[in-house]
Amino acid sequence: MSTRDTELKEIEQQLRDALVEAEQELEQLDEQVREFGETLESAEGADNHPGDDSDRVSEQERLLTIRGQLSARRDDIVHALQKVDDGVFGACERCGNQIPSGRLEALPFARYCVDCQEIVDRDGAAAT
Repeated sequence: MSTRDTELKEIEQQLRDALVEAEQELEQLDEQVREFGETLESAEGADNHPGDDSDRVSEQERLLTIRGQLSARRDDIVHALQKVDDGVFGACERCGNQIPSGRLEALPFARYCVDCQEIVDRDGAAAT
């Protein structure tokens, strides 16, 4: 087994561990959202200061934003694991070149090499 194959196996395990962690975090966050909703329902009709209502809305928005970010991360991990299964993991989705091992170690679900990531970030699209 080559060094690259060994590195990819290690990264695959990191992805699998990260997927379990992301799913656990999503479950915990979903529980917080449910509890927040129950607390909100029990507070309805009570004499609340208008500031309390805005605090609740802000908290709800915060929880939903975090949930969206976690969900996107989970989707990226699932996508990377699919690429492992398809035998194309480590290839840039824009140019097709190999993503350097160091980048994959730091960001195992990276879709692009550094150069293409800069282009995607600048242009806001993965157009070739």
